[in-house]
Formats: sequence, C-alpha cells, structure tokens
Amino acid sequence: MRTGKRRHFWPLTVTGAAMAAGILYLMVRLIAGIPAEHREYQEIVSLGKAAYDQELLKEVRKIEGLVSFTPVQEIPVELKLGEYTMNTVFQAADLVEIHMKGKGPDKIQVGNTLVLLIGKNVLSSMTDGNGRRISKKELQKFWEGNEKYLQYRMADEGGPSVIRNISQGEDAEKAEKGTDPAADTISGQDGSEQKETKWRDCYVAARLMSPSDGIYMDYGQGRRMLENRSFSCSKALLTVQGKENFEKASAAFADLERKQ
Repeated sequence: MRTGKRRHFWPLTVTGAAMAAGILYLMVRLIAGIPAEHREYQEIVSLGKAAYDQELLKEVRKIEGLVSFTPVQEIPVELKLGEYTMNTVFQAADLVEIHMKGKGPDKIQVGNTLVLLIGKNVLSSMTDGNGRRISKKELQKFWEGNEKYLQYRMADEGGPSVIRNISQGEDAEKAEKGTDPAADTISGQDGSEQKETKWRDCYVAARLMSPSDGIYMDYGQGRRMLENRSFSCSKALLTVQGKENFEKASAAFADLERKQ
C-alpha cells in the first residue's frame, strides 16, 4: 500500500526470464538539511498474529504521516561462500520502498538467478566447518571481485546428505505405484539412497551501506521461491513522514505484537 510517488533514486534494472518486468531500485535518499518533521522514517514491523489484509490496511491508513505500508516475506535460508556458511533470512520486499544507500551496477541481466542486495556487515558472520569466522581479507576479495556469486538453500533443505536403507517392502510399494525405486539413488548396489544437498546460485547486485544488517530481494522473486510451500506474511515495511508520527506508529505495532 503506497500513498505517494517515490523520488530521488538511481535505477538498478534486472532483466531476464524470471524478472522480465521487474526493476530494482537502489534508493539514495537526499535528506541532509530536511527538518525531522518532513523526513521519512521506516522500519520492518511485526504483524504478530494479524494478517496482512484489507482489515489491517484500513487501520494502517489512519496513521498520521503514512507514506507506505508494504508486505515483507521472510525466507529462512543457509548461505554459502566457498567453505563458509551461515544461517540467515532473505527479506523479500518492494525494493522501491526501502530507503537504501549502497554501491551497485546500473544494469544487470541475471535470468533465473536470484538477485540480492546485502548489508555490508552481514557476511562477516559466516563461519567454516571448524567455527572459524571468515576474515576481512577474504570478504574484501569477494567484494572487489567481478563475479559476486553466493550459493543458498532453503532452511528446510539443510543438513548433511541423507542416507537410508530402502526396505524390500518399500521397494515393492514403489514398483506398485510405477515409481522407479532407483530414482534419486546414487549407490544402488547396496540398496542405499543418498540425496545430495541442492545449492543454488544467487547474485549479489549491491553492497548496502544502509541498511547494513539485512539481505533484501525483490518481493516477486521471493514469492516464486516459496511456490508449493505454505507460508504467511508476518511482517511489513512501515514508512512514515515525521519523527513523532513514526515513533507513535512504531510503538503501536510493538504493542500489537505484545498483546497477541
């Protein structure tokens, strides 16, 4: 839900099969010298048990100074850079609405590859199998490189490769259903089934100076990631003009979460 047009941004266009009609905007807010009552303030607020629906939007429209209120879908993932990994959350949102400052190319073409805008501090939490944190030197090498690709997998796809024995009864049941018992089997001779972990590529389009502690992606791509999965929207991006108006609105959502 938006209440006005956006200004002061540099476009970061993403084209391709998956994002044919999508445009990401790397926001640059020119707020120096603007009085607090005219500035825009924002945060991602929790909806508690409330649903993002017309009933909620009716109440949100009553907020003094409201600029926009758009859904944010959180997607738990595991992120990988070489030998380093971390559990984190992709925040799928309307990128036109997020106040961002950062560095990125004017235009990229990525096809079906997921596009991320990552806060400058996020990847420093990555660790290797021995619990050793990624070094500043290794991070600098990544950020200065030409190919800024990471890998990810959904949180419910995590964990080591699954190995289990297929019983004769299960084998017969699969045959009865017309399913190949050897499907997804790597070692068929000993009757074991091993499923390899599925990592997918994602492209880092920008390093954000602000906000510096989140991983953001286009809302449409996020919804496509969640196809055939049950999910609900429990957060939203709240943008309000005026510091006092914002503080009141933020407190109201905090109270909403506590009461539920």
